Amino acid sequence: MVAIALAGTAFSACSENRGDKDVVRKAIARTRLMSRKFVYQEHPLVGQTLQVAGLVEDDFRYAADLQLDGTTTRQEVARDDTFAIRFPDGSLAQKALDPNGGGLVEPKSGQLSSGELTKAIEAGQWAEDPIGAPSLIVAANDPRKLGDDPIYDSLTLFDYLDKAVQAAPLVKRFDPDSLSPVYRTKEDPFPKPAHGAPLVRYDLAVAPLPKAAAAGAGSKSVLPDVTNFRKLVIYTKDGLIVRVMESVDVASKLEDLKRNFKITEDITVQQAVEGLNKVRRFAGQDPIRVRTMTMELQDLGTKDRVQLPDKPAIGNLAIVRYRGKQVTATAPAPTPPNTAPSTPPSTPSS
Repeated sequence: MVAIALAGTAFSACSENRGDKDVVRKAIARTRLMSRKFVYQEHPLVGQTLQVAGLVEDDFRYAADLQLDGTTTRQEVARDDTFAIRFPDGSLAQKALDPNGGGLVEPKSGQLSSGELTKAIEAGQWAEDPIGAPSLIVAANDPRKLGDDPIYDSLTLFDYLDKAVQAAPLVKRFDPDSLSPVYRTKEDPFPKPAHGAPLVRYDLAVAPLPKAAAAGAGSKSVLPDVTNFRKLVIYTKDGLIVRVMESVDVASKLEDLKRNFKITEDITVQQAVEGLNKVRRFAGQDPIRVRTMTMELQDLGTKDRVQLPDKPAIGNLAIVRYRGKQVTATAPAPTPPNTAPSTPPSTPSS
């Protein structure tokens, strides 16, 4: 009986440590299967404010528009294997074009060469690739970092959330009457659901900052991670996610950073972030992106359908960075070696 009691206590402690992680992960899994409209917004510490508005029909069909500082700079549509893209201001396309892309082979019949397709894109036309739809499966070796490809970030947010939930020390349903909230009232930047509202909020706890003396020199574990600066809340309604809000905030932890790592007193937040990310890159770790982010999910289960554009320029869109399919030229068939004739040549008569 004592053993059973101890086992029960251990299980209870384990469940308490997990908090509502399982509940939130199930909500993520359910919501990602739903067709939906969304608006994804990000305000980085340095750089342009961005917004992605889109429609996701399923894992293979989406449409998304990217705005930077309020101006639409990029539009994308993917439907099954087909992918289309447009830069309304064609002069902005140059930053996204990949000179080492897949337009290095002869175009297929009815398709433009890489040079012709580039001119069409720079003229602001829609360009389409019949086999160019990008994969939205997050690969471990993907070279993209958070912020490199905002449309991709918005479309793969559920993967980001799932990893964040698993990495958080605690996930807990928000309770305005709780004596031990995840975020103290003065440090809570997020809207609070009204009493009795169908909206439910789940808070991800911030991990405490490590100390330089906590591990040996050169240990990766001593470096601060995004979990040490990230406040993230997930709002659900009827078991489905309807809003996500995040604040990755180094400013509020700057004094702790100075104390724990003996950093000079006159350092700014931007200098601290740049120095920290320089060390993280050297250690082979992803940089920390300081930002505020929101994602609004709308019309879950919508019947709207993704439509491809009319009369696009057709070609290989691997000339656009992170898009299209890399194509290699087909090697010519090897020439068979010379073989001896089956019958010896006749000897000329004298």
